[in-house]
Amino acid sequence: MIETILGVVVLGAAAILQSAIISRLPLINGLADLEMLLLIAWVIQPHVRSAWIWVCLASFYVSLLSALTLGALPVAYLLIFLLSLIMRQRFWKARFLTMLALALLGTLIVQAISVFAIALQGTFFSLPTVFNLVTLPSMLLNIILAVPVYAFIRDLVNWLYPEKIEV
Repeated sequence: MIETILGVVVLGAAAILQSAIISRLPLINGLADLEMLLLIAWVIQPHVRSAWIWVCLASFYVSLLSALTLGALPVAYLLIFLLSLIMRQRFWKARFLTMLALALLGTLIVQAISVFAIALQGTFFSLPTVFNLVTLPSMLLNIILAVPVYAFIRDLVNWLYPEKIEV
């Protein structure tokens, strides 16, 4: 229950930050994806049990703010969620490196699905141009933002699930 309330508050605040501040700070044409980074950081934490709620919330918030086709970003976030679960099980000791790798892969997934959704609407872009002007700058911004996001979520999870000390 507390995870759901925390998800509503944290992801809601992130959606506001994303739409009000982060969207005004592009690098070339790329933008950071705060919701995706929060989702990845939450899913890779070992004590988190109901990460799927955060996927639903993040998908809902991003769908409200996006001009893309309604199902495009929820599909991308679901793929990122599944990839995060797989990587959490395989690389459970190196969570920070997993966060950085997933930030890169997640950016590629979101950008690829976004380009595909835009192409379905009838607008076509040159893939090398999209990669150079949107995807690479977005990857750089997401890597930079992944560090404080990971630290924030790690501290939040440690506060929510404190380690039990045996005496």
